[in-house]
Amino acid sequence: MDSILEIYKLLDWNNNQETQSKGIFFASQINNLSLLIQPCLERYNKNIWENCALVLTQKTNDELSPYLLQLLEWIQDLNWPGAMTIYERLRYFDNRTFLDDAIDTSLIRSKVTGDVVWQQNLLSLQEEID
Repeated sequence: MDSILEIYKLLDWNNNQETQSKGIFFASQINNLSLLIQPCLERYNKNIWENCALVLTQKTNDELSPYLLQLLEWIQDLNWPGAMTIYERLRYFDNRTFLDDAIDTSLIRSKVTGDVVWQQNLLSLQEEID
């Protein structure tokens, strides 16, 4: 696959399942996982988030560790496509030190921004992993 935009095009939830599966296959080969964390382009945004989340759930804890803060931002609103998928994956993240630090940082950010829903989601995740 030559371009991330071509992969995004395949991941679009408006495509048939076979096309989306091809997109998931190509996306699973991407090394820079930030390209799969809530892309916000004019044409590719919430319509690809669930498929991006599915790809991310297949990554190892070591692969996801550098992106924990970004992944925790995704659960600001559990109604967003892919948010519950990410939430569930984080419940089984086994490097507790990294995850606890990321949750603590995100809790501070949620308090500073006054995002009560995000704060509740983070606290729920923290309770479930304790």
